[in-house]
Formats: sequence, C-alpha cells, structure tokens
Amino acid sequence: NDLSLHRLTDDGNHRMHLLTAAWDLGEVPVLGSVTLKSISGYRSLTTDNQNDQDGSPLHVADFHLHVNLDTWSEEVQLIGTAPRVRYVLGAYYYGEHNTEESRQVIFNGTDNFHYVDKGTDTSLAPFGQITVTPPILNDKLSITAGLRYTYESVSVNKDFLCLHAGIAGVPANFCNLGIAGLNNFNSTVTKSYGAHGTGLPALSPMANIAYQWTDSTMTYLKASRGYQSGGVNGRATDPRLFKTFDPEKLLAFEGGVKSQWFDNRLRLNADGFLSEYTDQVVQVFVPSNGGVETINQNAGASEFWGFELEAVALPLRGVEASLNYSYLNSRYLKWSAQKQGANGPVFTGPNNDIPVMENVANQRDVPFAPDHNISVGLTYTAPP
Repeated sequence: NDLSLHRLTDDGNHRMHLLTAAWDLGEVPVLGSVTLKSISGYRSLTTDNQNDQDGSPLHVADFHLHVNLDTWSEEVQLIGTAPRVRYVLGAYYYGEHNTEESRQVIFNGTDNFHYVDKGTDTSLAPFGQITVTPPILNDKLSITAGLRYTYESVSVNKDFLCLHAGIAGVPANFCNLGIAGLNNFNSTVTKSYGAHGTGLPALSPMANIAYQWTDSTMTYLKASRGYQSGGVNGRATDPRLFKTFDPEKLLAFEGGVKSQWFDNRLRLNADGFLSEYTDQVVQVFVPSNGGVETINQNAGASEFWGFELEAVALPLRGVEASLNYSYLNSRYLKWSAQKQGANGPVFTGPNNDIPVMENVANQRDVPFAPDHNISVGLTYTAPP
C-alpha cells in the first residue's frame, strides 16, 4: 500500500537451442567441391528483478524490472573449394521481440515512475569471401577479398507514466505539469539502417594479401571496413531523449608476420595496426527527471594505433611458456556531446526537441585502453 518494495526477487529463465547441419554436395560443375551448411538458433530469456538499491531497511530506492526476450537466427553457408580457389557465400538473418517493464519508487512513493517498452529488431546480411592463389611466385601468394551487406530495422514503443514526482514531506505532485521528463507519453520510434545514405552505407569490405616466404614464415597486409547498426535509446524516460542513434563505422588496417622456429617449438608473431572510428557509439550520462540517465549517442571520431608482439615456446615436454606485449595509442578526434545548461540539457528548434551539440574531445579519455599491456604465462600439461 505504501508503493514500496517488501520482497526482493531475482528470478529468470533462459533457454537456448542451436542446430547445425551440413550437406556434402560433392563435386559441382564450375563450383568445385561444395558443402552446404546451416546454423540455426533460438533463444528465450525471461527475468524478474525487484531490487532495494539503497540497501537499507528504509524504502528509499526500490526498483522492479521485468524483461522478456525472444530471438531467432539462421545462417546459410555455401562453402566451396576449386583449383586455386576457396570461397564461402551465405546469408544471415536475425529476428527479435522484446518487452521490458520497469517501476521505480523513491522515498515511499514520493517519486513513482512506470514504463513498458515493446520492441522488434530484424536484420539481414548477405556475405561472401574468396581466396585465390594465383599461378605465380611458386604458389606462395594468396589474395583474399570479402564483402558483407547489413540491413537492419528496429522499432520500439514506449508507454511512460509519471505517477508521482515530488519532494519528500511536501504534498505536491509535479507530474504532467509540462516539466520536461515528468510527463506521461506514448511514442513509437522506428528506423531502418543500411538501405539509405551516401558512399558505402552498410557495406563491410575486406582485402588481405599474404605471402608464405617459407613453410614456417608468413607475412600479410589487411584492410577492412566494419559497420555496426544503430539503435534506440529505449530506456530514456524523457521523450526528447527517446530517439535513435546512428550506426558506427570502422576503417582498420593491419600488417604483420607469423613464424615458427626450431621444429615448431618457438612461435614468434608481430603485427601493427591502425583503426579509425567514425560516428562512434558511446554511453553518456545526461541530466533528466532531477537525476541522470544513461543513453547511447554518436560521439564522433576516434583513432587507435599500435603494435603487438607474441612469443610462445615449448622448452620441455608438456611445458609452454608465453610472453605477450602490446602498445596502444588511442584518442578521440571528435566527441559531439549535448550542451548542458544551468537547467540541464540544452535543446532548440520549434518544438524545443533538437539537441544543441558541442565538441568536447579534448575533455575525454578513451576508457579501457592502456598504453602498455604485458602478460607472461607458464603452463604444464602432465602426460596421460
């Protein structure tokens, strides 16, 4: 009756089913030796959490979260081998239905918010990759090219209820009085990614050149473009933040050498890399409802470059020693963040719903990206 939580729960059910099937088609004219492969998956997840966030006997911050998620996927591959050619052609499909219900009760109902999100996600991605060994250089050269196209459509409906918003000890309710973030709303956001845009909107090409100098030494150069679809900030309780964010793109370049020595008892690998993100998706905190919300947004651009060294030795029977070192230089080149004023996020436009952005890259450090990383390992495997 006091709108507070009295029984903590953390219940759930998670089911996953996977089915992989392969059919050897044998020799097919033009295509060579061909195998048809199918990878199917289904996942069902239900969770129910009632948490006392303040950890005290008082009902200061009680939260209820119920999630239901169903996903299914199918990938079909046509894998072939012909003289001087190896290839794979295929397509991937993903579907998702999700529902999330949340109730937040603060100070015995002084603040009482409730929302239900219902979403769908559909993705389709045809792809192909081919490796050719041309009849030159004693068959030591191999050239690989790949291409993937990704289309994705997302939709989220949000029903948000501001039941009570006030100040402890003051008999006043500020819900639905026109204050941003404290109004009931029902809204649906739908967006498709990959079908529109300029340049290469949702293409992920890859090219790799490898040269096998000896049976134990190989060098390679690789260039690729990565693409990750955008999404919806479904948990935002402010309708101005309940919006989509754009896909992020990545250009990656890598070159290195892989080698085996002393009858394969010593492995030495080295590589250098450069990665450049555009429209990078990051999580940020923004003021809302007198507190803060976590949303995804496109920060702008960042750059990562460095190198890696790896050594693995088998000095004795059953003994493996490893040494790994990497150097990483990372920085944000652009970070477009919403401008914050004395009263919270700054908006503009006729409906006051267009965020005002500013570049704060010089105020941001890339998280979880140490300059130096070194690891040493020693393992022993006893004979049977």
